Amino acid sequence: MHISFEAKDVSYNEAIDGEIIQIVFDESEDDNESMEITKPYFLVSINYEFPPVVPHTEWFNGSECDGGAKIISYKLRENSFQVNLDNNMSFDIAFNTDETTFNNINNFLARTYGKE
Repeated sequence: MHISFEAKDVSYNEAIDGEIIQIVFDESEDDNESMEITKPYFLVSINYEFPPVVPHTEWFNGSECDGGAKIISYKLRENSFQVNLDNNMSFDIAFNTDETTFNNINNFLARTYGKE
């Protein structure tokens, strides 16, 4: 299955001095928009605090949530993120974000999955 959307909110967050990292591409503009998820998102997170250290993916396709597949390839560009998962899911996400957020995401992906 292929999912395409435009992320209106792109975030890179760290907790516990970088022990937990979460990246979110979300079509919703406001986290508090609704308690019910209605728009697509794609999330990658990792927790270095407790082994095993394994990246986690999660997404909403517009009708249901899923997750747990592994990223097998990706392309990150200034305004787009394409990602292929090991369960035959693929995403094409258009976005705009600031330079710091983009660089943090790029560095995380390269460190976690290797250079594209």
